[in-house]
Amino acid sequence: MDMTSPTKPPRGVKNSKETSGLLMAVIRTLSTSESNEQRDLERAKLEREYKKCDQRLNELVSIHKLDLEQVMQLFIQMSTMITNTRDKLRSIKEMLIACKTLLSCRRDELKKLWFEGVEHKHVLQLLNEIEELKEVPSKLAHFLANKDYLNGTKILVLALNAGDGDLEGVEALNELKTELQVKKEKLYEMLLSEISNIIYLEPVKTLDCSSNNQVVTRDKFRWRQKILDSSSITNSFEKSSSISYDIELRMLVECLGLLNKLNESVESIKSKMQDEVLNVVNLVSKAVAANTGNSHPLIKLLEMLVDQLRKIAIRFKSLLNAYGEVSKKCQVTLSPVNGTDIWNTIQNVLQLLLTDYLDIQNTANDPTPTPGYPDQTADIATFFARRRIQRPRKFPLFKFEYSSNVNFLSKEQQAAVTLSENKQRGKVLICPPEPFNITIVYKTLQKFIEEIESSLSLPSGKFCTLNIFVNDYVKDAFIGREHTRISMKIETATKSTHAWRAPITPNEVSQVGLLKPILQSTYQVSNALKELETLLDSLPKHKIEVLEILVNLIKNFVETCSAAYRGIIQPEPEDKRLCSAAWLKDEDISRFLKSLPNWIDLQAQKSFYHSGRPLKREDTTEEESPEDVRQRNIKEAEILASNLGEGGIGPHEIISDPTQLKCLAQLQESMEWFAFRVLQINVNIKKRMHESQNEPNNLGKYLNLLSNLSEEFEDLASTCLLVLHLEIRVQCFHYLLPRGFVSGKTKDNSHDPDPRVLDLSRVLVSVDEALSPSLQPRKCKYIFEGLGHLIAKILMSSAQYLDKIDESAIHKMCRNIFTLQQTLSNITMTREVALDHARRYFQLFFMTQEDILNQVLEKGPEFSELEYMNALQLINRTYNDQEDPSIAQKYLQRLSDILGEVGVTV
Repeated sequence: MDMTSPTKPPRGVKNSKETSGLLMAVIRTLSTSESNEQRDLERAKLEREYKKCDQRLNELVSIHKLDLEQVMQLFIQMSTMITNTRDKLRSIKEMLIACKTLLSCRRDELKKLWFEGVEHKHVLQLLNEIEELKEVPSKLAHFLANKDYLNGTKILVLALNAGDGDLEGVEALNELKTELQVKKEKLYEMLLSEISNIIYLEPVKTLDCSSNNQVVTRDKFRWRQKILDSSSITNSFEKSSSISYDIELRMLVECLGLLNKLNESVESIKSKMQDEVLNVVNLVSKAVAANTGNSHPLIKLLEMLVDQLRKIAIRFKSLLNAYGEVSKKCQVTLSPVNGTDIWNTIQNVLQLLLTDYLDIQNTANDPTPTPGYPDQTADIATFFARRRIQRPRKFPLFKFEYSSNVNFLSKEQQAAVTLSENKQRGKVLICPPEPFNITIVYKTLQKFIEEIESSLSLPSGKFCTLNIFVNDYVKDAFIGREHTRISMKIETATKSTHAWRAPITPNEVSQVGLLKPILQSTYQVSNALKELETLLDSLPKHKIEVLEILVNLIKNFVETCSAAYRGIIQPEPEDKRLCSAAWLKDEDISRFLKSLPNWIDLQAQKSFYHSGRPLKREDTTEEESPEDVRQRNIKEAEILASNLGEGGIGPHEIISDPTQLKCLAQLQESMEWFAFRVLQINVNIKKRMHESQNEPNNLGKYLNLLSNLSEEFEDLASTCLLVLHLEIRVQCFHYLLPRGFVSGKTKDNSHDPDPRVLDLSRVLVSVDEALSPSLQPRKCKYIFEGLGHLIAKILMSSAQYLDKIDESAIHKMCRNIFTLQQTLSNITMTREVALDHARRYFQLFFMTQEDILNQVLEKGPEFSELEYMNALQLINRTYNDQEDPSIAQKYLQRLSDILGEVGVTV
């Protein structure tokens, strides 16, 4: 038997279609039946169906007997309960009607009691609120002690609102409300302080500045998680182990919004921005001062400071985003503030920092330095004058207020005073302030300036204030000051008493890598220009201004060196020039000397000397044979001799002081080296152009100018060397050429050479002593090479000026030749074969005219036809008293015939 509980069919659900259809079929059958039989059949059919239904019903009842019994029992119970409930409701209704009747009798008394109950309930509520207000200070202190600012702000705001609501008139709470207002202001200041710590101090927490900052940082980490856990906005942020400062700032700003202090806090933050950034500067300065490394402290300071300022700007942007979100939530219109405010503040602070380190205030008050030399010393020629110079009116030689020592001391004193003042003002300077600091920080500053301008989204052609400040200072103040300072150094170097005589020390020679010393003035000028060269690298955006100054200073130095050269070759006030300089002005002589192989080889050696590569055989011209050298020297001697005037060379046309020759040699070495230095500057600039893509377009103009200036120095160096080359030859003409410096016949049986020959010998030795320490050996060789051929040429040509000659004169001339040969051999370290040739020429005078002609006929000519003619004529004048021209003509004719047959060796 199925024991499942009976289920009630749904209400209103009837199988109306089956029952109604069956009934209608029966009715239709009965109404249409024509006979009783048919009706009986229908009745029998209905009875069968009823029996089936009864049988089915009995079966169902027997199957569900227990269920039916249970249903009937439940029905009986429910029916009983309903009947009882109806009775109770009837009784309650009767009782309520009776109560209503009774209450209506005392309505006023009940109403009074109800009002008293409501009043007592409100008073109780106020008392509870007062008790809660009394606990607010302690709760607030607890929250603030745990850095739970959000919950603390909430209870404080609720307490203040309660005090301004129903409890507004409670006088006993006035003191408490005043206390809460004070705590509100303190909480406001604490919130601002926390915002300041997050934005300004937290980025420098890694710097080892002070223990206090580290404690503050540790405190921050302890309260952050508490804020997140208790905040109502934590659902919009993910909790993670690394707490973002965005969340912290958002919560702190929400606290300010609850305090209704958004606009006030914005103004406060804006007003304190500069002081906060200055404090960051001091903290970073202390960290750098405490940890000095290998790099310059100012570079380290700026790099660290830029990194911190970059973080501050990022955090400030997050703060602005937090203000925007909270202001929308609180429906508050904020005071105008944007990201440019922090960048403007950063720029202002950096300008103040640069003002301190560049010493702008002190340098702006300094007078423009002026050279400490009177104008009367501008004529460099007076340094080389041989006569006594009339002294001009007395001027102070030095102005001590601008002398180097006084400037040095004053700078030290100013630096000490500045550091002391800054210390008193709480500033920390890690190095003494001076204008040259701009070269140390310029590149780092420019990179940060590019970041600032990118953050400010400035249009093309517009620059930020820091960019304008820095570059205006460099252009208008620093470069001009450097120009003046370096100009003074150059002027001091070139206008001192020994500027064109004092060489550099051996130590300096070794440092520069020179073979011979150069002038101290040139070395000092080069060092001064090096300072400008460093500006090309350290101030890349001002290369044009620096190059303009560099080129102008080099131009002025060219003029100064040219004036020094003129002071040597033309020391007299009158227009009297040295013969060697005058000869060099002759284009034919100058072109001829520069076309000779020895000059070309000398230039080639100079080029490879500067390149640092050893000279190889293939780098020189084709090596000359001894005969080629002899012919070249003879040709040079003939050309120089052909330029002599009728009166010879006077004492005023030579440099008789070897010191002047030494000055000229030092000037030559200096100019050659300085030409190479200018060329180096040019090469370095080209190298920078190839390495950088941001070079100015008009640098080519200055490259051409520097190349031209290098050539000018090179030309001046070549001129000095050629003058030395010619000067020593001019001196040979001066001492040996005067007609009759030896007499044809002499009564002096002394074995000493002629006095003028001894003078020339001493001059050659003194010149060698003066030039050897000052000129490179290859140049000394160029100066003295071929001198023997010239002397031989002069001595041999002197025969035509002698009236007569005797044996003593011949011996004396041979001694003269020997003396000069020995002097030259000691200088050149080679035997001067040209003077052997000259001595053999004078030995011809021991022979007769017939013997000379026979020797030429037998052995061939050793001398030129002119030299033989002069010898025959001198012998004829010596031994033929009648001086018959026909006799001399006869020998000359025979000489011509003989030489025509055998040829002439020149």
